[in-house]
Amino acid sequence: MNTIQRVIGSLALCSLVMVAGRTSAQTVNATNVSAGNFGANTGGGTYTFPLWVGVGSTSAPTSKLNVIGDLTAAGFNAGNVVQLELSGSTNPGRELLAGFETENSYGFLQTLNRGVAWGPYALALQPMGGQVGIGTSTPAAKLHVNGDIYASSRISGRAGYSTYTSDGIWSSSAVPSRVIMPMDQELRFGYSDAGAGQYYPSIGFAVNSTAVNHSLLILQSRVALGVPESYNRFQVSGGGTLGWGAGSSAVDATLYRDSASTLRTNASLVVDGNVGLGAAASPSYRLYVSGNTHVNGTVTGTIIRAHYQDVAEWVPASVEMAPGTVVVLDPSTPNQVMPSHRAYDTAVAGVVSEQPGLILGVEGDDKEQVATTGRVKVHADATRAPIRIGDLLVSGDRPGTAMRSEPMEMNGRAFHQPGTIIGKALEALPEGEGEILVLLSLQ
Repeated sequence: MNTIQRVIGSLALCSLVMVAGRTSAQTVNATNVSAGNFGANTGGGTYTFPLWVGVGSTSAPTSKLNVIGDLTAAGFNAGNVVQLELSGSTNPGRELLAGFETENSYGFLQTLNRGVAWGPYALALQPMGGQVGIGTSTPAAKLHVNGDIYASSRISGRAGYSTYTSDGIWSSSAVPSRVIMPMDQELRFGYSDAGAGQYYPSIGFAVNSTAVNHSLLILQSRVALGVPESYNRFQVSGGGTLGWGAGSSAVDATLYRDSASTLRTNASLVVDGNVGLGAAASPSYRLYVSGNTHVNGTVTGTIIRAHYQDVAEWVPASVEMAPGTVVVLDPSTPNQVMPSHRAYDTAVAGVVSEQPGLILGVEGDDKEQVATTGRVKVHADATRAPIRIGDLLVSGDRPGTAMRSEPMEMNGRAFHQPGTIIGKALEALPEGEGEILVLLSLQ
């Protein structure tokens, strides 16, 4: 039998007080009972009252047991548990235990169906209204925890309603479930009504409960960003494929990893701004490529611009040649060139270019870039005659060089030998040999 001890002046109540009912209000003073039952008796005993009992006041009690002042419980359910058992006259086996476990030092509240099971009943805190605080005496919400929360299983609750405006922002009438973090930042959970019977679970973010940022919608196997619509979606598959869809159709555009370091898409890609490939941090063109580009197809455009100003072709060569070398057709092999070796050669075919603005054909180890038009540096020889700007140039006596063309006189007019002209000198060379810029125009 548990013991309830109450000290009122020199009067000690040292036994369990059992109240069976109320017939009328009466006052029981210490002088009305014999010494040994109340007062100094510490041996215990059982007292049954058919009336309502008041302790610490001479006023009529307002309940079965009305204690005015402190109440100390010293009853035991086991050797290391101190507890107070509360039950009603109806179904008295259904109890609430309030106690303290002295071995591990923790307090507890526990529901009990005595002799049947522990904890078969719910435990309600503030069921008539009010707020509950853990670690704080001034709770600011239904449950206010001042400290960390640990859950070994799920934390669940009823999702709030989170309507959206047309720009994808939570409306002011949204009433979502919220997790409030430091600095009044909120993590919101709710659902959104997209119309036509479509509802989406949602996660959103807010600051100070008013300035709500764009939200993130999680749609089971689909993810949507921004305004929720019935079918628009962004999907991430288990294999890492990103998919997009619109309308009532399935996902119709995907981006996926095709192989190591390679992404592939099955849809057209439209970029409104500039695109930089390579080292271009801030591309100044619609497409800026820093490096080589390979196109396996046709390039179509209005204007093609190149930094360098000559057009060349990959041509098989008999020997490796330096840039600026004048070349002629090789009489021993079809479609092959070699360095020029005689003056006024009509087999002249161009000049080896160091870095053409546009190059045609397929690269090869046994080929040279031979320019046939445009501006290119040429190895010139001014030994016979100085080269002036505007002079026509032909192949020279020395291998791979160009020299000034001397016209022939016919009927009082000067003519240059047809089929020998390489181009016009854009720079002068007064004497010796050197590199000059030439405007190629084979004729």
